Amino acid sequence: MTLSDLCIKRPVFTWVLVAIPVVMGVVAYGSLGVDLFPDVDFPVCTVTTVLPGASVEEMETSVTKPIEDIINTVSGIDELRSSTMEGVSSVTVQFQLSKNGNVGRRRSATRSTRSSPTCPTAPSRRSSTSSTPARCPC
Repeated sequence: MTLSDLCIKRPVFTWVLVAIPVVMGVVAYGSLGVDLFPDVDFPVCTVTTVLPGASVEEMETSVTKPIEDIINTVSGIDELRSSTMEGVSSVTVQFQLSKNGNVGRRRSATRSTRSSPTCPTAPSRRSSTSSTPARCPC
């Protein structure tokens, strides 16, 4: 007698055979632990540069673009975004999750300071920060 013959002759046995894994799955799903915000160090670095009185075009060509070009040489970059406003440039680098955030931040900060000679005038303030989910105002 095969399993298919047994299931045809005994439909209640078939229902029990199907119901047991379904019930076990529902119980296991209820006890599955999931963190809403796991403690992950996202390797993100933001370089902000302030050059008072500079136009958007000047900031884009003489500050943002050189910083992007220099930071783009750092290995392990997943995403590179920039935002330029009047007198302010912000370049955000997101590294791959396998990359150590502190190493990526140090390399980005070091390389972004190398772009200072290409700027027409020295920026008044340049800062580099990293981000973690605990600091996120989500």
